Amino acid sequence: MDIGQRISEIRKQKGITFRYLSEESGISTKNIGNIEKGKTDPQISTVKRILCVLGYHLEIIEKAIE
Repeated sequence: MDIGQRISEIRKQKGITFRYLSEESGISTKNIGNIEKGKTDPQISTVKRILCVLGYHLEIIEKAIE
C-alpha cells in the first residue's frame, strides 16, 4: 500500500471530506485527490500537513506502508 492509499483509507475511516482536509491542511482538493490516487508523489512537508489534520504522525504511516 502506498502513502496515498493509506491517506485515503484513514480519511475515509475518520469521515473526513476532501473539502475539510483541504481547508485544514491548506492543500487543494485537486492535489489531495492526486496524492490519494497515486498520480503524484507528495513532498514530506505535504504529507505531514495532511497527517496532522488526520491526527497521525509520519512514523505511523511509514510503518504501515513498509
